[in-house]
Amino acid sequence: MKKTLLIFVTIFCLTGCFFDFHTDSKYAESAINAWFSYKNDMDDLGATRRRLENISEIKNTSCKYKEHSGNKYIYKCKIVYTPIGETVIPLSKAESKNVYVALTFGDGVKYKYRVYLSSSEDKIWTKDENLRYGE
Repeated sequence: MKKTLLIFVTIFCLTGCFFDFHTDSKYAESAINAWFSYKNDMDDLGATRRRLENISEIKNTSCKYKEHSGNKYIYKCKIVYTPIGETVIPLSKAESKNVYVALTFGDGVKYKYRVYLSSSEDKIWTKDENLRYGE
C-alpha cells in the first residue's frame, strides 16, 4: 500500500501538477525584447524606449519571478546594456539596470505584457489602474 501511494505521488509530481509554467522567466525576457524593439510601420517605439533608458544595445536580459495575483505575474529583470555614448567612440563598459515586467496570461501561454521603467516607483504594478493587480 505504501509503495502504491509513493508511486502515485511520484507520478503526480512528474506530470507537472506542482509546476506553474507561468513563473518561467523566458516569458518576461521575451517581453523585454519585444518592448525595446517594437516597431509599428514608421514609428519606432522601441528606439524611443531605449533612448529614455539611455540604452544603445541590450547585451543580456535575465529575469526572476517575484509574485503573482490571479493570472498576473510580476518579474524583476536585469538588463545589461551598452549606454548611449555622447562621443563617436562607444563606451566600452556595459552597465545594468532593473525593470519590472507584468505579464497577464490568457489561455495557455498567450499573454499581454507591461514593462515598468527603471525610474518607476517601488511596487508600481500595484498602483497601475490599467493592470488591476490584486483584483
